[in-house]
Amino acid sequence: AYLVRELVAPADMTACIQIGHSDKFRLWLNGSLLAEADDPENWTPENIHKLHVPLKTGKNRLVLKLCRTNLCSDFSIMFTKNGGCTDMLTCLGSAVL
Repeated sequence: AYLVRELVAPADMTACIQIGHSDKFRLWLNGSLLAEADDPENWTPENIHKLHVPLKTGKNRLVLKLCRTNLCSDFSIMFTKNGGCTDMLTCLGSAVL
């Protein structure tokens, strides 16, 4: 399954991204591979941490390819200011395409 979502940033910024997953996935941001997992895991909200991810002013396109190999496949993504357990970025707008 694929999901395409546009994030709208009010200014150039960096974000920290926490990815939770229980199955295989690939995640691209603005055409560049941002994160991937080739093996299923037990889902937690922070299986993967990506620090200092650049977001440009205006639209930023996220593309997720999620493979379901089990009965249940969980995926989550959080945008924070300074890594895990910090303030979430609330200034981003978004739209599902």
